Amino acid sequence: MNISVPDAGVRDGGREEIKTIEFKIEMPGGSSQSVSMDQGQTIEYVRAYIHEHFGVPFASSTLEFNGKPMFDPLSLVDLGVTGGSTIVCKVEGGASEGGDM
Repeated sequence: MNISVPDAGVRDGGREEIKTIEFKIEMPGGSSQSVSMDQGQTIEYVRAYIHEHFGVPFASSTLEFNGKPMFDPLSLVDLGVTGGSTIVCKVEGGASEGGDM
């Protein structure tokens, strides 16, 4: 049985190569942060990035795009996030900073 694995930079279904994009994250306190990262990054990675760079608690954070929740193990490209998009970060329980992973 032969299993063909597509090139790491190309997604199934004829999608374009994965690229670095710049998008905004609307933070729990109402501020907005511009970030740049690979479009193939997972939602878990984005949440960890937000925790490390902006102090938002990892364990209680959730992300939304176009009013819909973003779940692991999906990636930014899987969910249609492109350059100029805005992702909304929410924290359960109302806390907006600090906390542990």
